[in-house]
Amino acid sequence: MPEMPGPARIASALPALALLLAASVCAQTPLRAPQSIRIGLSVMSQVVENSGRLIAAGRYGELPAQSSEFEAGLTALEQGLGDQPSPLKASLEPLLARARVAASAMSEAVASQRDSMLPVAHDQLADAVRSIIALFPDSLRPTTGPAPQAPRNSL
Repeated sequence: MPEMPGPARIASALPALALLLAASVCAQTPLRAPQSIRIGLSVMSQVVENSGRLIAAGRYGELPAQSSEFEAGLTALEQGLGDQPSPLKASLEPLLARARVAASAMSEAVASQRDSMLPVAHDQLADAVRSIIALFPDSLRPTTGPAPQAPRNSL
């Protein structure tokens, strides 16, 4: 008789299953404005790249402007999705919230001069943006930036 997987093994497979389900849902969901989505994802991706370079160079004073740019990218993405509820939007909402929190944490770290927190907040932002981008088909994904990755806890 085969051994049953333990709860930890099942839990580790959940992120991979969620991404597969969300990708399937995205393929079936008509998108209101694909160009706006493409622009939003591209802007978000560029902010991750730019803010990473700024942090590495110690140019922290320029990060609040990146946060504003990131918010503009999120707005373009949300406009492209439209107002109607959909399974894709339901999958995106927690990821968008994570991204907003991470972008805000970077701005807060700069404002409070907690430079040591910047790499952590940036990593969280990059991870959230990768997860968001992974939900969309290749035709809408940016050609540069944080490429979607398989979940770290996949089987």
